[in-house]
Amino acid sequence: MTATTSPRAWRTALALLAALPALLAGPARAAGAPPTGLLWHNSYILDHHRGVQVSALAGGKPVEITNSKDMDVSAWPDGRQFIVTKPDIYRRITSFVVMTPDGKAVLSGDVDGYVRDVEPSPTDRRLAKVRRGESPLAPFEDQVLDLATLRTRYRIADDDWFAWMPDGRFMLISIKTGRMRIASLDGGPEAAVGQLTPPADRQMGAFAVSPTGRELIMKMPRRNAVPREADLWIASIDGSRLERLTEAKAIGSALWSPDGRFVAYTVDSGHFCSTAGYCVGSCDQWYTPATLRGVRGFKGEPGSEAFQVNNRQGQRQELGCEVLAWTP
Repeated sequence: MTATTSPRAWRTALALLAALPALLAGPARAAGAPPTGLLWHNSYILDHHRGVQVSALAGGKPVEITNSKDMDVSAWPDGRQFIVTKPDIYRRITSFVVMTPDGKAVLSGDVDGYVRDVEPSPTDRRLAKVRRGESPLAPFEDQVLDLATLRTRYRIADDDWFAWMPDGRFMLISIKTGRMRIASLDGGPEAAVGQLTPPADRQMGAFAVSPTGRELIMKMPRRNAVPREADLWIASIDGSRLERLTEAKAIGSALWSPDGRFVAYTVDSGHFCSTAGYCVGSCDQWYTPATLRGVRGFKGEPGSEAFQVNNRQGQRQELGCEVLAWTP
């Protein structure tokens, strides 16, 4: 494995980012205002664009980050840095470059194996939680990776779900018992913080902690269901006050707004599922205030709000799937 700071091969693949710093300096949010910030997305329908763009909810044309569907993009929560990854299945490596909004390459390198689902640390520019395997079809391991040294800093147990805390620590929830702990990379002991008990007909899934550190959302599929009928639940950070946020029965992905007031989510709509549980089809992108409950994910209903952004011609449009990150 190698790490460098001169990613020449990437410069022809990445788009010019001169407009992105201007988007980052958006207007301040007033109390009770609609959602604001930047949406990092791969919505093809917006501009018939294959790749990732950044759209400001306040207006302005989108900024192209990549022009290929073969590259994945993940942003640090403050939007001041992002990582682009590109797997090479023949060489069995994943190349990456970490960049700032002005187009400066901070880090780059090749990681052995196939890397996906990159989740950067909220506080450390070098750390990210990744899912890593020898190939796209091989078993994966979740781990915290130091992008500067390419060393694994922490290996996440198979029976734990992981999510970053806003202060750079992380929460672990036992899949078997629901026991909730907070840990850090400094080697100190885990601290028990609560218990999460899902409904009897649900099993725990991936979760995300609010930027405020006070709540979490978790995707919970129905046990032994085909399709899996996944929905979102919301709870206090100690697992108490667990409530059903959505009743869509087909939740795909979900993430918090930068201020913790909203949740963006996708619904796998119009899909066909085989008896083995594999589904294909379309997707709807919505957002909801985090205070609503029983959101159904149908157009025109409360909590099924569409993001409005500009396309490259300056026309206001609804944003399609999918929002990959939501930054200030």
